[in-house]
Order: sequence, then C-alpha cells, then structure tokens
Amino acid sequence: MTNDPQLTMNPLFVNWSESAEPSSLESDGSSYLKSLELATPYKEEVEQLFVSNRILFQQLKFSKRQQAKIRFALQTPKGLIKFGK
Repeated sequence: MTNDPQLTMNPLFVNWSESAEPSSLESDGSSYLKSLELATPYKEEVEQLFVSNRILFQQLKFSKRQQAKIRFALQTPKGLIKFGK
C-alpha cells in the first residue's frame, strides 16, 4: 500500500482471484526474452544497481549512451519481435 490518498493499491502487487491462473502457469514456454539492452549515460551506476540486487541474466546488456534507451527482443512462435531501435 502507499500513502498517496489517490492510490489505494500497490501497483506492483498482482492480486489474483481464486479462479484466475497467472499466465506463466498456462504458458507452453514457446515465447521468451531473447535480449534486453539498457542504454544510459549512467551505465556503471545502473549496472551496479542490478548487480547489487542480483538481477542479472544472460540476455541483459548495458551500454553507455547520452540518451537513455531500452531495446528488447522476444522470441515467439511467430518469430522474433524487436522493440526499440
């Protein structure tokens, strides 16, 4: 919960109804994250944040750029889908 009176729920918590199943339980695993690139002028600081919280995985890459950017690709049954340029 948050102290903001206009926000009456925690936006990072999913409250599943008893009959609902998270989509990850229904997935056949045929779609997955192929790559994720985070570009930022603060590459070292952002990378350290991920390292200190043990949020690292093979598909995650960091790059230093003047303008922040996120690029990622998903491998799906219908082929590779890329987001960002």
